[in-house]
Amino acid sequence: MSLLTLSPTDHLLYLLCHAYKHFLHSGIGMRHVADIGLFALRYHDRINGQRLYRLCEEKKIQYFCAALFRIAEEELGISAGLSPFEALEADPGPMMADILTDGLYGADDPDRIHSSNITLEAVAAGKQGRARRGIRKSLFPGKAYLQKRFPYAAKHPWLLPAAWAHRVWLYLAGGETNASRSLQIGRERIELLKEYRIIPRD
Repeated sequence: MSLLTLSPTDHLLYLLCHAYKHFLHSGIGMRHVADIGLFALRYHDRINGQRLYRLCEEKKIQYFCAALFRIAEEELGISAGLSPFEALEADPGPMMADILTDGLYGADDPDRIHSSNITLEAVAAGKQGRARRGIRKSLFPGKAYLQKRFPYAAKHPWLLPAAWAHRVWLYLAGGETNASRSLQIGRERIELLKEYRIIPRD
């Protein structure tokens, strides 16, 4: 019986893209770095480094990936040996600081998770060729988000003002997330996106 699966190159690309998704939402943990590094080490002779690099470059994540490979090598002793990425000047320091904040698997801090509205908006703006919305607007999104977060507002749109009041009340009561801390985390994570050239510097 034969079973079709991804080639090692495509599988590593999947792992990198999966880590990137987590990076945008709240951050990655050392477990992600270990998984990527060990996979690259195990299948090194079957991974097409040039093709992988081109695919990452298309997605504008080549510096992000280079930093991950460097952290795997410097902190975990796992060398992927993928020369196209080794040639990039990607400082692993800011990424490592973010990873240490996130822990083993990535953040479960609701303030970090909520700050993803800011990072996701920044990346979307870059892809669509438009100006980024203000950080506060990114943190407090519109009708679609409210209707998803508060189902009663989706069922009865005339209750949208009540949903906004409900959200504000949750902040004030401490039952949701800390808005000012989410804003600060969002600003810091925007700088990370710029550091790894995912979005352009202003």
